[in-house]
Amino acid sequence: MKPTPIHVPDEVVDDLRRRLELTRWPDDLGNEDSAYGVNRALLQELVEHWRSGYDWRAAEAAMNAYDHYRVEVGGVPVHFMRKPGTGPAPTR
Repeated sequence: MKPTPIHVPDEVVDDLRRRLELTRWPDDLGNEDSAYGVNRALLQELVEHWRSGYDWRAAEAAMNAYDHYRVEVGGVPVHFMRKPGTGPAPTR
């Protein structure tokens, strides 16, 4: 098993940003208090953050501070991060 760092290609990140920019927003009448689900204004803020404010490369670097691995368990691919314990009793 060898470490498998996370790397999302630029094309994938760019595609996500384009699709977020093209979001077609439905009317959200009567949902100011979010009684019917996430209120449109809050969702628009979140989408805008993901589109133009989120630094994917910084997040990717932070995640890659840990070793990542991919294995198959019963034919199902599993991705996990590993950080070994430290100190005199690292498993407690």
